[in-house]
Amino acid sequence: MSQEQVSAAVGNAVGAGVPSGVNAPSCSWQDGTGTGASATIAAGDPGAVGQIPYGLQNMPSPHVTAVNGVGDAAYFASAASGTTAELDIRKGARAITITVGSVDPDYTQAQQEAAELAIGTAAALNM
Repeated sequence: MSQEQVSAAVGNAVGAGVPSGVNAPSCSWQDGTGTGASATIAAGDPGAVGQIPYGLQNMPSPHVTAVNGVGDAAYFASAASGTTAELDIRKGARAITITVGSVDPDYTQAQQEAAELAIGTAAALNM
């Protein structure tokens, strides 16, 4: 993913992607303008796609929702309220998790999911 693609998806300029991790490699893009926008793509377990992630299990009404047309399988995982969504994608024997965030108090889960889907759709093409 390019810095420009991620910036377009989150709706704000982000800095260059910063790789990290050894056992679960990831790349993160952080706000470049003071808006608090961020995005992360992390390698994941293909068997976990479609499952409720550990971080959501104790939140109110955690659930997964299928997303058609992205990879071999894709799901939003989220809780009942707030911007808690993540997009999990499996393609072949590989999987990624995409999370987008913002410190903007008016940022909605719909905006978060739209940004994650835009990033995920582009990323799945390269899996």
